[in-house]
Amino acid sequence: MIWCRDANNNWKTELQQGIPPEIRKDLSFDLSVTNRINYSTAEVYDPWNDKWTEVRIKNGSITLPPFRRSAVVKLY
Repeated sequence: MIWCRDANNNWKTELQQGIPPEIRKDLSFDLSVTNRINYSTAEVYDPWNDKWTEVRIKNGSITLPPFRRSAVVKLY
């Protein structure tokens, strides 16, 4: 599992400064950073909306669906 978070959003920016989180989209990453490339399936969980989305692994990388704050990637 990989936890991806928006580095521009934290408790201070959102709660103290009143800056709402932006939607992050079109983010992708190479799965070789996991030191393993033979994954067959990838799912992304949006904990803020309680939603799972299956994503395609293409050429050893995945593109995350749009999310706010953070997303969790499950690889298997």
